[in-house]
Amino acid sequence: MYIPLLILSGLWALLNLVLVLFLLFFERGAVYHRITWILILIFLPVAGTVLFVMFGGRFFTKPPKLQKIMNLIAGDLKQMTDAQDSFLQSRQASLPYPLLREYYHFIQMNLHRNNSFLVTSDSAAIQISGAEHFAALEADLEGAQASIHMQYFIFHNDKTGGKIMEILCRKAASGLEVKLIFDDFGSIRTPHSFFNRLVKAGGEVLPFFPVRWRMPFFINFRNHRKIAVIDGQIGYLGGNNIGDEYANQAAKPRFYWRDTQLRLTGASVAVLRTLFLVDWYGIAEWKNRLPPSAKKRTVSNYPTQLTAAGRTLLNAGKRSFGQLQNGGAIPTQIIYSAPDDVNRDKIKNAFVKMISAAKKYVYIQTPYFMPDEVFATALKIAAYSGVDVRVMIPGTWDKSYVKAASSGFVRDMLREGVRFFHYPGFIHAKSITVDDGISSIGTVNIDSRSFHLHFEVSALLYDKSIAQQNRTIFLSDQKECAEARQDWYDSRNPFVKAWWGFCKLFSPFM
Repeated sequence: MYIPLLILSGLWALLNLVLVLFLLFFERGAVYHRITWILILIFLPVAGTVLFVMFGGRFFTKPPKLQKIMNLIAGDLKQMTDAQDSFLQSRQASLPYPLLREYYHFIQMNLHRNNSFLVTSDSAAIQISGAEHFAALEADLEGAQASIHMQYFIFHNDKTGGKIMEILCRKAASGLEVKLIFDDFGSIRTPHSFFNRLVKAGGEVLPFFPVRWRMPFFINFRNHRKIAVIDGQIGYLGGNNIGDEYANQAAKPRFYWRDTQLRLTGASVAVLRTLFLVDWYGIAEWKNRLPPSAKKRTVSNYPTQLTAAGRTLLNAGKRSFGQLQNGGAIPTQIIYSAPDDVNRDKIKNAFVKMISAAKKYVYIQTPYFMPDEVFATALKIAAYSGVDVRVMIPGTWDKSYVKAASSGFVRDMLREGVRFFHYPGFIHAKSITVDDGISSIGTVNIDSRSFHLHFEVSALLYDKSIAQQNRTIFLSDQKECAEARQDWYDSRNPFVKAWWGFCKLFSPFM
């Protein structure tokens, strides 16, 4: 009776050994990331193997359909990249935007390494409260005439989510094209019957990487983007998901929620729309959790749809060229990253370059601060150089183990001259502002999960007035904060600091 158990144990040990050898010789990730997993596999051979398969490996992150879609639009992307490269090189000195000349090499890096085109926004409105954001979003949804595309990590079935769902159902029933993507893990507490309401009304819904026991390989790679595109003319991105807590209307609130959202109009919206459609048609093969009616309505002619999106993007690029020559618009780059991309560090690299270019200040707002070595080094070097580096983090956290890991990083960074401020509540904003020049607003946290494992998006705005507005927002929030003190962190109980160090060890996976 023990022979099957011995055989199973032997196979499990062999699998464990294979994973360790894979990490030693074939994994291309950061050394500290690999060493952490090797230690887990050695000291927790059974649980470690399961955890690595689910959370550590990069298995099956690029479905064939997504690869086919990326190949389909590659020609349009290259055409626009080449056109923009020629445009910027020939007109760099004559563009009526001093910031574009100052950050020319930064823009070129994003263009060539990230396929992030320099487009324009006619307007860019920063919303810093959930009530303000949802009021604007609901009004824009009500005014939609042709299409609504929405993509969210979390979509709750509560008062706020129910109101937005009601609008979507009504618009779909009236004949508009309504497409909704929700992350299946992020929205795991929301019943699928809630989303089926939209399907029955004539809309289309897809879960991103459905979580099922037969497919555990996708649980680690979540779509953390929050995008809404209305009529291809209005775009939203930022930290807010759909739910009462983001509007500070939860029945039993745990803390005050502070977030930042960006509302864009103009050519930049075409980039958000294209990014949405790539995700939409890339995940369309995972329809198993939808009813037959939804499967039938899922559009299969994605070559036609994406070719049209490519043309729209090219036209947006041409429009942007004219606006950049004449002035008056807001130069914008939409940067995005995903674990299925060979250059998956695109957003992190852009942030590091921003920090490296700072001469006066770097202001960061983030709900999670667990930087990898490269990002932490960039902050330290900026502080050593006399740059005013400030990071705003929550005073009240949603996850105790994340608070512990972040505390270990904060304690270390305080010694290097980086200042930290604890917001009185949970700050969920994801923004970076540098030198009254560049602003980044998006969905990206300062942690390895956002940098390496999640599908993320952020908008880079090259506009002095917007940067100043972001700086004003930061300083206004700072007045409500308590500044972190080195002596407080150093005086904590040794067991507390040991807990910080232990949690910090696992920060690449949190």
